[in-house]
Formats: sequence, structure tokens, C-alpha cells
Amino acid sequence: MAEARDYKVLRGVVALYNLLKKHGQLELEFVKKSNKETRLMNCTLDFKKILKSDHPKGKFNEQEMLIRAKKLRLLTVYDLGVMGWRSVLLDTINYVKTPEGEIYRLQK
Repeated sequence: MAEARDYKVLRGVVALYNLLKKHGQLELEFVKKSNKETRLMNCTLDFKKILKSDHPKGKFNEQEMLIRAKKLRLLTVYDLGVMGWRSVLLDTINYVKTPEGEIYRLQK
């Protein structure tokens, strides 16, 4: 794991969302709310990587998703490991890692 000084800072859910859109997928380390276990998840919002059967019904509204994420501090992403949707509380994310190895922390 990187030293604290090696982390870059993401300032909010919009910055995290933009990073996810830029890279297509990210690795998140987060603490599960239900049992306090630390988990790793490779996630995406790239519909080319999401099973067609899991695509949202109707039109995907990016703006509504961001408003909800800001209000609830909850990001909904597609977990590529289990091939399903998962919501993660922003406050439980320990770090975010890009495919190129850049590591970020969310500003709390």
C-alpha cells in the first residue's frame, strides 16, 4: 500500500465520478457497512463492460445519479467481480486506484 504522501486527493463525488468515466474502471477499497470488513472492488459505469441484462431500464440519467450521490454521499457502480450493481458510501472508501496505478483518497 502507498504511503499517505503518495495519495492524490479527490474533492468530492463529482471528481470521483469524472475519474471513473476517464479510466473506464477503478479499484476501490472500502469498508462494508454491514460487517466492517475491508473489501476491494473493481467497478465501472462503462456500459460496454456491463452485462446487457444489467443495463438500467429506460434512459440512464447521469445528472440524477450525481445529484443522488451528492445528497446521500452514496455512489452506485457496477462491480465487475460479481457482475452486479453495488452502492458504496463515500465515507467508507479508503482509497481509489486507477488501472495505471495512481492512488487517490476522497476528501472527507
